[in-house]
Amino acid sequence: MTTGFPVAGISLKRLNETYGSLPVVHDIDLEIVDKEVIILVGPSGCGKSTTLRMIAGLDEISGGGLRIGGDLVNDVLSKDRDIAMVLSNKPLSKTSPSAPRRRMRGARLKA
Repeated sequence: MTTGFPVAGISLKRLNETYGSLPVVHDIDLEIVDKEVIILVGPSGCGKSTTLRMIAGLDEISGGGLRIGGDLVNDVLSKDRDIAMVLSNKPLSKTSPSAPRRRMRGARLKA
């Protein structure tokens, strides 16, 4: 699939993030090659979003190296990284117990 947009590989080497003295991401090594799509899956609190936020430049990197297109970008501002991320929640459906129940006046829910 060709998008017409430039794409670059991403490399994480021993990437770390700490909040104060609490380590929240510890020594992540990951290689994402040009045009590869990946999905991060894991339990709540394991560091998926924090890792994505570091790649996007929204969180500071406490240690290790992050390269985009071969360039070290640890200290590059998020606006200058030309990168985006997509976060997803499990889909909510009418049958899901956590689905919002909204009714508008005169509206009927279809089964």
